[in-house]
Amino acid sequence: MNQTPQDSPEQLKFKAQDLKENGHSIREIARILNTSKSTVDRWIKTSDNARDHITVNRNQVPNEKPSIASQSSTTRNVENTNEKVALRKLELEHQRKLEKMNLEHKQALAIQKRQEQARAAQELHPIAEEIYQWVDKELRLSRQHPSGVPCVPRDIENLCGQLRKFQARLKKHQSIHPSLEVLDYLDDIESLLDKATEWHQQSMEYGHKKSKVLLSYHWSEFHIECLYTLQGMY
Repeated sequence: MNQTPQDSPEQLKFKAQDLKENGHSIREIARILNTSKSTVDRWIKTSDNARDHITVNRNQVPNEKPSIASQSSTTRNVENTNEKVALRKLELEHQRKLEKMNLEHKQALAIQKRQEQARAAQELHPIAEEIYQWVDKELRLSRQHPSGVPCVPRDIENLCGQLRKFQARLKKHQSIHPSLEVLDYLDDIESLLDKATEWHQQSMEYGHKKSKVLLSYHWSEFHIECLYTLQGMY
């Protein structure tokens, strides 16, 4: 409501009165309208006198039209109501946009999760296939030699090396794609590796790893269950 070059003295008086009715001080009105405090004070007093005169006349003359100040107050009330309605509409629109963005974000996360799961399964597949082939061979050997699979120290060493290879590959996969299921497979591999390491230490007691001394190894029921679990990952 700052003063503009087009404002006439009468218009400035009305603005000053409106500002006064809205609770502004003489100093604030003078700053807003870019005029002196004495001028504003004179306008306010003149407007007050005119308003008192209009009030007296209204009481004396029936059916008098509402004062300009009353009309201005009614207009402001309507404007304030319209502003509140418009503001509420903006708030509701903003809320709808936030809900839409939240839904889109959840959908994007779900898609990303499915893509990560598919990529994890794709990367695990060649590891699982190799483990499956090895487990299938071990199970066949165990069925063919229930009392113990014939071998030499070198075979036991190769068995340990193969299990360490599987262990390293599963750990790398787990670091990229954490999964409780892969952790279970890793536990089974490590259980088998512990047993194979024990056999390797015993085999070294018979001499050099290239020795032709005939040995044998036999998986326990627990380790057979580990082998079957590993076979199920493929």
